[in-house]
Amino acid sequence: VKQRLLQRISILKTRKEQQVDELKNETQRKEKRTTASFTKKITALTELVESIKQEKDSQRAEMQAVADEKIKAETEIFQAFL
Repeated sequence: VKQRLLQRISILKTRKEQQVDELKNETQRKEKRTTASFTKKITALTELVESIKQEKDSQRAEMQAVADEKIKAETEIFQAFL
């Protein structure tokens, strides 16, 4: 009887260790997936921010050119009076 109990305890310990190892592996896989997902999202958002910055700079340059042209036209009108 004692031998059977020891054998049963040994089997239960082995199963427990296997379950713990499986849980550790699953946790690591989930962490890797989460990290990869976050990295992908961060990369996409970084690219979006850069795109928006470039668009903003482009629009700023266009607006500055339009403003300069209007200022030039207005100053030419006043130049005629001087």
